[in-house]
Amino acid sequence: MNYNQLINHRNARNSYSILSNIITTEIREGYAKCELNITENHFNVINVVAGGALFTLMDSAGGATANSYGARVTTLSSSVEFLNAIKEPKKVYGIGRTLKRGKNIIVVDTLVEDDQGKCYAQGTFTYFNLKAPFHPTEENNNE
Repeated sequence: MNYNQLINHRNARNSYSILSNIITTEIREGYAKCELNITENHFNVINVVAGGALFTLMDSAGGATANSYGARVTTLSSSVEFLNAIKEPKKVYGIGRTLKRGKNIIVVDTLVEDDQGKCYAQGTFTYFNLKAPFHPTEENNNE
């Protein structure tokens, strides 16, 4: 698996991540890191970053982690805990690490943290292996 090709593909063709301002910065087997530059557009009505923005960042990092094994995947389920509110624009990182890789299922531990290592959210995401090789150069690949 060419991880640089996979990173470039995700950043150029993953429409929802592009819309959400999420960039994949690192992928290696069983690990991925994405970043989100939080702007005023990510804040909700109570003036903190919307949980959905952090959820999307964690799902992106988890999906990239699952993709690191060379297969296309889809999210089956997730469980997320929001631990600290983000009250100002900043850069945060979504990090995914494989907890379990089975024949059909990949379970990934995810978190959102800032440059100082403060954790804002933690989650577990479960992905189903679609049994289709991930070829970043193909036109019709999604995640």
